[in-house]
Amino acid sequence: MEVSEIAPGVFVHQGRYEMQSPENQGDMANAGIVVGSDAVAVIDTLGSFKVGERLRNAVRAVTDKPIRYVINTHMHPDHVFGNAAFKEDAPAFVANHKLARGLASRAERYLATNKRMLGDAAFAGIEVILPTVPVDNTMSLDLGGRTAQEVALSILAEIVQSQASQARLLPVEPAVAPATSGIDPVCGMSVEIAMARHVAEVDGASYYFCCAQCRVSFLANPQAYLARS
Repeated sequence: MEVSEIAPGVFVHQGRYEMQSPENQGDMANAGIVVGSDAVAVIDTLGSFKVGERLRNAVRAVTDKPIRYVINTHMHPDHVFGNAAFKEDAPAFVANHKLARGLASRAERYLATNKRMLGDAAFAGIEVILPTVPVDNTMSLDLGGRTAQEVALSILAEIVQSQASQARLLPVEPAVAPATSGIDPVCGMSVEIAMARHVAEVDGASYYFCCAQCRVSFLANPQAYLARS
């Protein structure tokens, strides 16, 4: 797996901009690696055990320091379904204090949808691993010789790289309604309409999604999500 060093000891992997499939095995998100003088933090683990394993191998290609933290930036499967590949390292799984509840409530649906889209071979080994260290406000992570700001830089670089990739691949569509933002009916996140990449129309109404995964889930059973909102 290719990773790019964007600063000393800070690496980024850029996933493909496409839906999960047997071919890409869920490698369609971004991940970060921060190497300190004592230990390593991995930021998001991609969308399956198999690509998570390749990410772990990429860590081992740049350092033999222990993987002390796995940080999940949010609960979408393409960012957390690789967690199981890191279990043998016994890291702390770190995330926002709300993530465990949100992921647990969606786990059954996320697993079923991803098994269907990835196929049995690429889905093998996936399991839902909830955070063991919830973050309510701020938290310092000790990697040795790395500040919290440098860990944040890795996350920021991941976000910027993702946005730049999307901008190259798809034009920005104009807003189709006077409102400037909408609510993703699947996960409840706020979506800027003018920047929305994932849109669906049902019965003449437009719905906006934070990612392709939410759009696919919605289109599988739109009335169920509309009844909730």
